[in-house]
Amino acid sequence: MNTTIHEMIYSQMNHFLDKSTDKNGQVSFDKVIEIATWTGAYIIRQRHIQNKEISQEEMQMVLGTIGNFCKESFEEDFTKEDFDLLSSKTLELLQKPTFDSDSREYFGQFYR
Repeated sequence: MNTTIHEMIYSQMNHFLDKSTDKNGQVSFDKVIEIATWTGAYIIRQRHIQNKEISQEEMQMVLGTIGNFCKESFEEDFTKEDFDLLSSKTLELLQKPTFDSDSREYFGQFYR
């Protein structure tokens, strides 16, 4: 299971970042954090829908995997503070009553 979630996160992050790069092959760090936040929240939400619950460990695994992706991709540019920001923004997104419809709209931009 961990491998599947790990592979899914890496695949989705790569896809969304590829779609977000400008003509110079650059993507802003704010955009990276935004994509990571939405990706983490969406995966946590989907796991919750599938299993009717999600453990703290599972949430930490999702956030940790996204953090690892960012650390591997951006090395010293991705700090502990960035991870903490990503984690707190992910939890904020999940608390929004409109998250399911908001996430469909957000991710829709990558498939137009």
